Amino acid sequence: MPSTTRDLNVPLIALIATVGVTLLFVLIVGVQAWFQFEQNKEAYSKNSVTDSYDLRELKAEQRANLLPAADPGTGQRGMGIEMAMRAVVEKYADQPATLAPAATPLTPDDAATGDAGPNETTPEG
Repeated sequence: MPSTTRDLNVPLIALIATVGVTLLFVLIVGVQAWFQFEQNKEAYSKNSVTDSYDLRELKAEQRANLLPAADPGTGQRGMGIEMAMRAVVEKYADQPATLAPAATPLTPDDAATGDAGPNETTPEG
């Protein structure tokens, strides 16, 4: 006698769900492993280029040319503010139009009267 209600095949549904979840888990783990592999490969390639002898030699040469030689008196590399200011003035001495005039300090009379001084203008003028 045929049944009028539908019978669920519970073992088949459980099998399909189990296989689906397993495949999803394998896919997630596989993609994560592939991503880690590619990330490690990229990091290795960057580190191997950085540790290259030619690159280290080039960087050392550029650093030596970047800073002036060490001061024999102090052993300090680089230049102080005064030396840097002199170097800028010497560099641009032949181009006087690019240099701004030196600002003159305010005198006590200018400060008392509110005068802006010879190099600056007041808001009215």
